[in-house]
Amino acid sequence: MRRFLTCMFASMGAFIAGSSLAPAAEVPDSESSAGPALAAAVGDRVIIAWAGKHGIDAHKVWYSTYENDTFTPQSEIPGALTRTAPALATADQVVYLATTPPDADDEIHYYVSLASDAGYFDINPARLCGADSCAHTRAAPALIGNRSTLFAAWTTPAGKIMYATRTDGAWHISALAVPNAVTSPTTGPTLAIHEGRLYVAWAESSGEGVWVTSATLPLSSVSWAQPVLIPGSTKVAPALSVFNIENPVPGAAASTVNQLFLAWTSDDATVNFVRWDNASGQWQPAASPVPLPSGPLTADSPALLSLAYLSPNMQSVCLANVGWTSQGRPHRTNLAQKGHLCPGVAPGP
Repeated sequence: MRRFLTCMFASMGAFIAGSSLAPAAEVPDSESSAGPALAAAVGDRVIIAWAGKHGIDAHKVWYSTYENDTFTPQSEIPGALTRTAPALATADQVVYLATTPPDADDEIHYYVSLASDAGYFDINPARLCGADSCAHTRAAPALIGNRSTLFAAWTTPAGKIMYATRTDGAWHISALAVPNAVTSPTTGPTLAIHEGRLYVAWAESSGEGVWVTSATLPLSSVSWAQPVLIPGSTKVAPALSVFNIENPVPGAAASTVNQLFLAWTSDDATVNFVRWDNASGQWQPAASPVPLPSGPLTADSPALLSLAYLSPNMQSVCLANVGWTSQGRPHRTNLAQKGHLCPGVAPGP
């Protein structure tokens, strides 16, 4: 079964007056078994990675980049195989791509590339291992970068959620799981960083609800908040990201504001959104930060990405990205992108 990776991108004219979407662009000849993973590189370059060819246990790992209104030819990481969707993140100008290779005792392996040269991943993977243990999972892992620190989270074969940090070239795996976090062993978590906190979200094991918790940075075993249950039905991993949106506070000095969004795919194949409201301290229903087609979209996990860069005239531009794999054949995977000027927002992923 062929799944074509396609994208819808805002044109530069969107930053002059309103916003617009360019015609869908397709990664030539791509075949995917799940939705893509997304990461930011230098400037407005978006990196897309996916697990190839549906219907087999071990998938090749493919990637492409989108820049100047075009995709680079799809590239395969030689020898890389994965049982799940890959994960992507950028930290300290380095792009990390995590996989779950077969015949590796459920370990997580990862590949690296300089953000300035994301077209070339190192072909020699490293294992996600600390001084005394390694990560083991049967689900897609999660990655998020914060300056020079890379965070990872994964679901153990027992359904618990573990986490680790990578600083100064070394992984430090927590001895304890995320408190009160339990999900299906084949469903991974998702990560985001917002206002000095690391957020983790996961689907309820029964499929009835999405849980969210967070911890202050730097992490410690006692810094985790009590998990909050958000009503909703989903059988796949949710997605988290911080998007820059129009300030919802009337008369506020800042025209835009960063808000934390959570998305999940419901049983009816629609993608639902909530956002964290600082004023009320509650999660509230929200529209997608990027206009999406109405009706059923996907049976797979959505993908979220936010980035900011300096335009040629030295203005800050914020780009919001929402990705999904559509239903039906040929199971097209789409990425909708919306951009706007965001004064005062520092460039970077």
